[in-house]
Amino acid sequence: AILSVLFDAMHVFWADCNDGRLPKSSTVAHAIDERLGLRAQASGEGSRTGQAYASAIRPDWVKDADNRHHSRRSAS
Repeated sequence: AILSVLFDAMHVFWADCNDGRLPKSSTVAHAIDERLGLRAQASGEGSRTGQAYASAIRPDWVKDADNRHHSRRSAS
């Protein structure tokens, strides 16, 4: 059931997006929460689980362009 919800969210939020029209992660997290019956945090943010799922389905090209995400450097 979880995979079905995630695939649906991927289709709804990411299928037709472009650089000028990106969904907010919080919107995606709340939609996932609603479909899975998860409760938002007391602050009003999506559940931690919903946020994790939203991040997991965020396309790589968006993550690469997003300055909030930094790749870890391996120790050489």
